[in-house]
Amino acid sequence: MYLFTIPIHSNFNAYGNKYLKYGFGFGGPCLPRDNKALAKYGSEIGLNALISIASDNSNSQHLKHQIDYFIQNNSKEKPVYISGVSYKINTEIIEESQQFKFALALANVGFKVIIEESEKVINQIDSLYPNLFEFKKISQY
Repeated sequence: MYLFTIPIHSNFNAYGNKYLKYGFGFGGPCLPRDNKALAKYGSEIGLNALISIASDNSNSQHLKHQIDYFIQNNSKEKPVYISGVSYKINTEIIEESQQFKFALALANVGFKVIIEESEKVINQIDSLYPNLFEFKKISQY
């Protein structure tokens, strides 16, 4: 996978440039759920939660672009090795994980996907998608 970074200088130390690098979109159990809930609630009371809707759409489109780009530019003859598919490092949560959705999409179109993760995450994935992936266990985070 290619890594693209945007050179930027920021005086705002709370974020700096660490959030302006190429990578996966947002995920996890909270922000995607809350974002969708805010958009739905806004719709119910006659308001458009435009930022929630736009960020959700952008997040979905970004992942689709990553998947399509990878499929178009890589051969199924080589295995795909993904280290870490939980939504954020040092967690066991795969709910709304962009990394896991990426791995799942590739496996579903015939790529051999090897996931390196903790035993708990491996057990979760294997119970949901038996025999779809190969695994390499990380001894600890």
